Amino acid sequence: MTDRMPKAIEQLQIDHRNMTRLLALLRRELDAYRSGGALDFDLLNGIMDYTLNYPDLCHHPAENLIYERMVARDPQAKSTVGDLLKEHAHLAELTRKLAAALQNIARDSEIPRSWFESIVEDYLSSNERHIAGEEKIFFPRAALALRPEDWAAIDASAGGKVDPLFGGKVAKDYRALYERIMRSAV
Repeated sequence: MTDRMPKAIEQLQIDHRNMTRLLALLRRELDAYRSGGALDFDLLNGIMDYTLNYPDLCHHPAENLIYERMVARDPQAKSTVGDLLKEHAHLAELTRKLAAALQNIARDSEIPRSWFESIVEDYLSSNERHIAGEEKIFFPRAALALRPEDWAAIDASAGGKVDPLFGGKVAKDYRALYERIMRSAV
């Protein structure tokens, strides 16, 4: 890697740290549920809403742009990094599946605990593996493969999208989730 990571990767790494905080909070909620506790629907719905509206709509598209440029410059990178576009599609599918399961449980639909637990565990482990892989393999490879003009184009395409939960000014819809995260000291 370079001495200074490109701005786009620095922001993606910040996003990963923030997402890791949410995953830890979700894992604690799953552990409590496995111990017979009730689900905190406000917390879980807040996490799902955020995930559907920031990582899936802003974070992953930025990574996809970097990935596409990297593969264009370094076609062998795909064999090392894998198909990031498919991974992102799979993570989006898992997010929608978990959000739907939560809605069904909230409506008192009969859903076996073990089935719900497996959905949450799949969501957690898939996201944790994905983040680790990007940090260890994708970001370093992209930093080496792309040129300054690539990074300038990537930064220009970001369009100033601000994270509504962790971006400095917390959006009204995410205040309760943010306060919960701060209280949890995740």
